[in-house]
Amino acid sequence: PDQVLSPNLSENSKTEIEPTNPEPKQEENEPKDEMTLDELQNQLDQIQKRLELTRKGVLLPNDKDNEIVEDPKLKNIVSSETPLQTKNSSITPSLKASYYSSSDFQSPSMELNRPSTKRNIIEEGEKALENLISKLSVSVRTLLEDSDKNEMPIYNQTANIFCKAIEDILNHEFLEGRFNLRTTWEWISHLAVCYPSGQEIISFIRGLESVRWDFGKTRAFVRYALNKQRLPDFLRCLLGDKKHTSAFYSEQAFLRDEAFCAKFLTLLDVVRHLNFQINVDDEQLDDLNYYSKKSNKPALAQSSMKDFRVAKKTPKK
Repeated sequence: PDQVLSPNLSENSKTEIEPTNPEPKQEENEPKDEMTLDELQNQLDQIQKRLELTRKGVLLPNDKDNEIVEDPKLKNIVSSETPLQTKNSSITPSLKASYYSSSDFQSPSMELNRPSTKRNIIEEGEKALENLISKLSVSVRTLLEDSDKNEMPIYNQTANIFCKAIEDILNHEFLEGRFNLRTTWEWISHLAVCYPSGQEIISFIRGLESVRWDFGKTRAFVRYALNKQRLPDFLRCLLGDKKHTSAFYSEQAFLRDEAFCAKFLTLLDVVRHLNFQINVDDEQLDDLNYYSKKSNKPALAQSSMKDFRVAKKTPKK
């Protein structure tokens, strides 16, 4: 029987016999299941790395429970509603404050509203193309205004700015290859194959005495083509070979965008008739900092020097 009546006690003084195997009481000094500071710091480092990957678009929050971390051990630490929640009270307030003050931390709600990285790259690429065509358009307008005021050959600083705008487009997203050994001159040299008299043109540029480097030959080619009023024709021939162009330019390059290339060639057609007389065999074209140095100024072509002096001395009627 569970209960035993003492013969000397009344019926109301019944007592229960304690169980033979009582549950052991938890000692007060027994250590609790708490995380150490090293374990906590390690987990926080993992969380911060994951948040950084999420912010860069490499990882996305879990759509089911809106939690950033997938590790079951860390699910109680970070969630979308409370970025730093713990079931353990051993985390000190100073450690929480240091985590919240970290510049790398962003809440998942901000990450969900953040545009995709691919979209940002596309928008930045379009802005770069618009900036290039805008600079060229401004230089074309300046050339036309100067030509209306002055009938002399064009070789001044305005022509230099125009040439730089063209070269910036030719250099945009160019694939320089291993060790950056390729230049735009290698792409332009294909003119010897695709253009009827291209071999003579390329041979002429290669034979310049004062221009030896490839980037200088590209500058000389642009000036030569402007002098001959054939630059749009040369570029149309080169751009017509899309396989050749794709081998030298990335997909985001200006010269691989058909819409911007059409605008580019149209602007060149506008100034085709202008009388450019820029010196092609100029040693300054081999200077990497040619456009940044004020001492480097474009010179009149040697073939036009005599005519220019005669025109300068002749009085206007």
